[in-house]
Amino acid sequence: MFYFFIIFISFLRPFVSAQVSNDYTQEEFSSYINVLIGFMVSFVIFVSILVDYKN
Repeated sequence: MFYFFIIFISFLRPFVSAQVSNDYTQEEFSSYINVLIGFMVSFVIFVSILVDYKN
């Protein structure tokens, strides 16, 4: 069940990244938000696997 959650979040990441609006005011921040989302998803997966291995 825990790994299903990780896989679900991994597949959800591109859809969350696509929700950023492409208008001119947010254009320069969209790449920053995509990198931040990518880092956070990878970090959460890494930490959850690390905690699972310790148990």
